[in-house]
Amino acid sequence: MRAAFWFWRFAVVKGGDKRPGSCHNASMSNATSTATPSIMDVCRLWLRLGCFNVGDAQRRAARLDAELAERGWLAPEDVARARAMCRLLPGSQTQLLAVCLGWRLRGVPGGLAAGVCVLLPLALALLAASCLAARFSAGPAAPVVDGALRGLAGGALAVIAVAFWRTAKSALTHPVFYGFAAVSLLMGYALHLKFYGVIIVAVLMGIWLGQVRPDIFCPGGGAAPGAAAGSSPWRRAGRLGLWFTAAWLMAGLAVRLLAGPEALAPRLLNFAVRAGFFAFGGAYGALSFISDMSLRLGWTGQDQLALGLGLAGLGSGPLLLAAQHAGFAASLAHPGGLAPMAAGALGALGMTFGLFLPGFYVALACAPRMEAVAAKPWLRAANAGVAAAMVGVILKIGLLFGAAVLWPQGLAGGGPLDTLPLVAACACLLLSLRRGAGPGLGLLASAVLGVAWALLR
Repeated sequence: MRAAFWFWRFAVVKGGDKRPGSCHNASMSNATSTATPSIMDVCRLWLRLGCFNVGDAQRRAARLDAELAERGWLAPEDVARARAMCRLLPGSQTQLLAVCLGWRLRGVPGGLAAGVCVLLPLALALLAASCLAARFSAGPAAPVVDGALRGLAGGALAVIAVAFWRTAKSALTHPVFYGFAAVSLLMGYALHLKFYGVIIVAVLMGIWLGQVRPDIFCPGGGAAPGAAAGSSPWRRAGRLGLWFTAAWLMAGLAVRLLAGPEALAPRLLNFAVRAGFFAFGGAYGALSFISDMSLRLGWTGQDQLALGLGLAGLGSGPLLLAAQHAGFAASLAHPGGLAPMAAGALGALGMTFGLFLPGFYVALACAPRMEAVAAKPWLRAANAGVAAAMVGVILKIGLLFGAAVLWPQGLAGGGPLDTLPLVAACACLLLSLRRGAGPGLGLLASAVLGVAWALLR
C-alpha cells in the first residue's frame, strides 16, 4: 500500500503540476520548444500516459498533443513529424513516439526514460494478472477465473476484428493493395510462410512498385528533409548499436544464469529480440511472428496468445505487451530448474525486454533525422506495401486465434463450439465500435460476462 501511495503521488499528483515559469497561453503552441523539462518531469508525464491514456488512437494522440502544448514543451507540429517517422519503423507506435519525443526533450536519457515509463505500468499490471491467473487456475476459484479468461479471449477476437476493419480501411486505398493483402494471407495462412518472409516480400514489392507508380505508393512525393542534428547518422547508429548489443548480451547472460541452460526463458529472450526488429504493424506483426514459432515448436498455444491480447487491451499501454503473457505461459510450462511461477515471471520479463529493445534502438537512431526519414520516398513506398500486407496478416491471426478460442478441443477433430467466447466477442465488438471507445471497455465487459456465465452455470 505504501508503494502504491508513493507511485500515485509521483505519477499523478506531481505529474499534474506545471513547471514554474512555463507559459500556458495560446501563442506558446506555435513554438517549437519553449520549456526544458527535467528527466523527472518526463518520467511523470509518460507514467501518467502509461496509466491513464485510454480511448482510441485519435483520442490518445489528442491528449498527448494537449499535454505537451499545455506545458510548452513541444508544439503539435513537432509531435506530428515524430509520429510520421514512427509509422515507418518496426515496433509499438506508443513506445517509438515516446522515445522520439523524450529524445527531443532531454536527449538519449530522456528517450530512454519516456520509453520505459510508458511501458512500465501496463507491463507490471499484466505480469500481476498473469501470476494471479496461474495461481487461481486451480482450487475453488478455478471456474470463475476460467470464465473470466475465456471471456477475455473471446473479447480479443473482437479487438482483432476491429483492427482488421480499421487497417483495411486505411491501407487498402487502391486495388493493387488488395492484391498485397490477398497474397499475404495466402503466403501466411495457406503456405505457412514465416512472418518475416511475408514482410520482406511486401517491402521489396513496395519499393519496386513505388518506382513504377509513385502516385499510388508515395503520393505527394518526398517532402523536403529537415536539417539533421548531430554527427554522421551511420556513426551514431553504430555507437548506439554497440550499447544496445551490450545490453542484449548482459540481459541474456543474466537470464541464463538465473534460469539455467535447460529453461525456455533464455531462448525466449533471443527470439523476442528478433521478433522486435520485424514487428512492423506493432502488436499484430509480433503476434504473427510468435504464432508461427509457437506452431512449429509448441511453446504455447494460440489461445494463450489471444488471452494475452485481451489482457493487454484492458490497459492503456501498447498492445505489443500481449506477447508478455505468451512468454509467461511458455516459461511456466517449461520452467527448467526454476519454480514454475518464477520461471513464468522471468520469461515474461525477458519477452518484454527483448520485444521492446529494438524499438529503443531504431527510435534513438532515427530521432535526430526524423524529418529526413519520414520524407524518403522509397521508405514510404515500402511502408505502404507492408501496411497492405498487414491486412492479410491480421486476418490470418484472427483465423488462427478464432479456431483455438472457439473450438478449444480442436476444429479438425469435430470438437464442440465454446459458446462463451463467441458471446463475449459479440458483446465486445458492439462496445468497441462505439465512436471514440477503445478496446478496454469491451474487454472488461467480456471478462465480467465470463464471470457471470461461470457463476450462473
